[in-house]
Amino acid sequence: PEVPPLLERLVGRCLEKRPEDRFQSARDLLFALEELSTGEVTTRRRRVRSPWLRRASLAAVAVAVVVIAAVIFQRSSHGVPFQERDWLLITDFENLTGDPVFDRALNPALTVAIEQSSYVNVLSRGSIQPVLRQMRRADATEIDEALGREIARRRGIDVILVPSISRLGNRYALTASLKNPVTADTFVSRLVHADNDDGILPALDQLCREIRGALGETMGSITRRSKPLVKATTSSLDALEQFSLACERHAGSNPVGAMQHYEAAIQIDPDFTSAKASLAILHLDWGHVLPGADPEKGRALLREAASETDSLTELERMVILAQHAQFVEKDLEHAAELSETLLSVYPDRAENLFNLATIYERMGRSAEAITGYKRAIEADPNLIVAYNGLVWLLRRRFGDVNAMIKWATREIEIVDDQPWAYLNLCSAYLGKGDSQRAEAAARKAIEIDPENFFCHYHLGHALKNAGRLEDASLAYDRVVALAPDEYFARYHAGVALEMAGDFDGARNYFTAFKDAVEDQIEDNPGNITFRFWLDFARLRLGEDQLTSFSAEQLASTDPDFNLNLAHIYSLTGRPQDAIDRLERAFASGVEYPVGAFIHPNLDPIRDDPRFQALKRRALKLEDS
Repeated sequence: PEVPPLLERLVGRCLEKRPEDRFQSARDLLFALEELSTGEVTTRRRRVRSPWLRRASLAAVAVAVVVIAAVIFQRSSHGVPFQERDWLLITDFENLTGDPVFDRALNPALTVAIEQSSYVNVLSRGSIQPVLRQMRRADATEIDEALGREIARRRGIDVILVPSISRLGNRYALTASLKNPVTADTFVSRLVHADNDDGILPALDQLCREIRGALGETMGSITRRSKPLVKATTSSLDALEQFSLACERHAGSNPVGAMQHYEAAIQIDPDFTSAKASLAILHLDWGHVLPGADPEKGRALLREAASETDSLTELERMVILAQHAQFVEKDLEHAAELSETLLSVYPDRAENLFNLATIYERMGRSAEAITGYKRAIEADPNLIVAYNGLVWLLRRRFGDVNAMIKWATREIEIVDDQPWAYLNLCSAYLGKGDSQRAEAAARKAIEIDPENFFCHYHLGHALKNAGRLEDASLAYDRVVALAPDEYFARYHAGVALEMAGDFDGARNYFTAFKDAVEDQIEDNPGNITFRFWLDFARLRLGEDQLTSFSAEQLASTDPDFNLNLAHIYSLTGRPQDAIDRLERAFASGVEYPVGAFIHPNLDPIRDDPRFQALKRRALKLEDS
């Protein structure tokens, strides 16, 4: 008779005949018992007033709580197969509260809290996306435990972190379990409570510290790198929800959606520094191709974020300061120093390795950039931007067609729904003289992104090199239709028709190209490149070359000048002078070596042994 009514109801629920009427997990029962043990308890018979009896009832409930908690949430962590700098996959919060804000809000906060650690490496959502594509689950909006276990198995990750949040009344329980992705066995679980909404992020701080300890990180390390989440992120759950949605869209290459949600997060909390920095990078990355993206706004946001970094985690603070040095101060040396310092603390952050490689590339330190991109790929084999950066640099500076094929092929093995790897493959095969494979790669790129004029440009080059000249001119027409400012495509179309014997059609293209170049010269009278281009058109039209060169210009080592002059000499019947200029250009470092060798202006000297020898050296074909 002295059993509290609420406890009786809990016991009765445990004994319900139908399983669906019972508690669905021991965690739910524990939370209900814990709530009871700390609340005001009344007995069924009001005449029972004994303080001793009341204390005994409470003690019985407390013992039940302790026993269940000891069994479920305080298992020994000695069996967790995790070593320093191992990788951890974090699933999305299981939201048992019924409040939709928790579907998204806590995910970025948990990641920020765990990523403060230099002991733990967290698999990023950007790296998860390629795995989802491989699984044909690219549209997945939630990483639950089952999906997280499959991703971890594919990536060879030994431990996943599965968090959840429950509610009883106004109080919340946050749990996190470290699990085996193969067997689903739980290595260790932790539980914390929050008395109200305001206590959720502080409780999450505590939960993350306990999980980091369970993984083997020392207390000293945890203490050094544990900024409170309300300061490091925001105190607003609604702002965190918007930030989480923005991050999902950013990782999924949806810049418009990401921009909208970052803006919403900042509108809710104008002091949300991480959201400002993320939005800034979005504006800077997409400023020249996306309507609504504004690089100046990006720099302003980054400037503001850099002035607010004291409250951030060490990782985020250093990332933002390096970005500020690169894009606002335009001090690449300082940006490199900051990035190098960051990597001395967090050596396995693939995104940061990639960022440092891009800085090296902008500084002209191409060999170090190549090494940096490869290190980023080694740290995260699914980091697609690192493959793109590596192959593009190989293409732009080194001309190493075999390396381009190797890394572009490896990228396609990870994701096959992006055009850039196929375009790089096309370029490499053009350099090797394999027009059939070049065409196949270009057509695959068009299949993926039919409105991308670069795809049609590559197809035109492949078809022209294969001798399918009228088809090539149509591909170049498509380039101009998609990008009217790409008037050099008209020149290529004219060359293709000229080779096909359609001299009237070729003349029309050359005249249109000449008119466009003359407009450019009028706007840029000192630009010698446009004067070279005008001479290309005039020579094709049977007119005289206009540009003459001084002795000083002819002594130039500028690779662009010498490459363009080689074109003129090739078109005017001076093959050895043309090859001399080509050799001088490559000695100084030609950009896009493959493009230099496949340019139609060099067709008259293409079979010359000196030309072929230079091509083999420049494109590393001797290593094939």
